[in-house]
Amino acid sequence: MNHTLFQQTITRYILALFLIICSQFIAFPASAWCLFGCVPIEVSFYDPKNDKGLVARFHNTSNKYLAVNVVLNNNTLKQKRSGYLEFSPDQAVELGWWMGWKFMSGETITISHEDYNTVVIKVP
Repeated sequence: MNHTLFQQTITRYILALFLIICSQFIAFPASAWCLFGCVPIEVSFYDPKNDKGLVARFHNTSNKYLAVNVVLNNNTLKQKRSGYLEFSPDQAVELGWWMGWKFMSGETITISHEDYNTVVIKVP
C-alpha cells in the first residue's frame, strides 16, 4: 500500500510541474521558450503617438554577432513580410512605419536562427 501511495504522490508532483511549465508557454510564450535555447533577441514595443502604429525594438542580448530571419504577419489584413536583421553584440534595432510596417495589436513576429529555437511573439 505504501508503494502505491508513493507512486501517486510522485505522479501528482510530475503533473503539477507539467502544468506549471505549460502555463508559462500560455502566459509568456517568448520567455518560456528561452528556457530551451531561444533566439537571444528581446522584443519590446512603444507607441510613438503619431497614429502610424507601434514601433518594435529588437535587442540582441547576446555577446555574438547575429543575423536573424524575421517574419511579420498580420492575418487580419492578410499581410506578410520577411527579411533579415543583423545585430552586433548587445545592439538594438527598431522597426516601424518608416520601414513600411505599422505594427498592430494581434500581429505575430517570428524570429529564427539556425543555432536557436524559433520564437513567435504576439504584438500586445
